[in-house]
Amino acid sequence: MKKNYGEYLTVYYISRIDQIYFKLYASVDRGGYHVEDLKKLKPSAEEIENAARWSMTHDVSDGYREILKDFLERMGYYDVARKI
Repeated sequence: MKKNYGEYLTVYYISRIDQIYFKLYASVDRGGYHVEDLKKLKPSAEEIENAARWSMTHDVSDGYREILKDFLERMGYYDVARKI
């Protein structure tokens, strides 16, 4: 979302879905408060699956995929973990 504040300041806000994508990636990579932020967004299974697939385009290693699957299972997204 784009919001202009006068003539010289434009601010872009990220959408909820963007937050889910970035928070999932950060949660798997760094953990910490990112996990809590992700939980507060309450992503659906479809949203988390799309975010997971997107995140795998940024780290294509088998190791990342395994860590991601483990994280998804710990978050209760068992079906998503099996799909990826």
